Amino acid sequence: MMTPKTMAILGDTGKFSPAMLEILARLDLRLLFVSEDEALKKELKKELRDLKTIGEIDFTGCEREGCWEADIIVLYKPDANRSSHMERIKEVATQKIVLVISDEIGPQEIGGLKKLLPNSMVVQVAFSTQQKNIKVCSEDIKVKAEVKRLFEPSGIQIN
Repeated sequence: MMTPKTMAILGDTGKFSPAMLEILARLDLRLLFVSEDEALKKELKKELRDLKTIGEIDFTGCEREGCWEADIIVLYKPDANRSSHMERIKEVATQKIVLVISDEIGPQEIGGLKKLLPNSMVVQVAFSTQQKNIKVCSEDIKVKAEVKRLFEPSGIQIN
């Protein structure tokens, strides 16, 4: 039996998109949320249990440790201007796919994140359960294909 991939999720974890949680719950992944907030942990565990999550759910308070353990890193609504945040994970994010999930971030900010994480494969992703799709924005065809493979089991359309 193959060990599921670990996805470290960093960012404003208290305000996760329900669409994102619904899709992640369908995947056989180890979801590693980076948060020290005990109330948030309880709430996320309840939400994911209600969604009948397939994979394992864990928490860590350390960004660096979470990203080191991860196969894939999710930056949820990142602040591209917080270079100290990116500096802490830069070394352990090398050669990993970094999914950037934010409606408010544009190509310029993605470019900034790519500069802060030059040895990572930074990809912008948008989730929509209403339209039942995931939009993957990357110029790297191989990375885009890998992200599509990752989300295929969710049963949602991937663009």
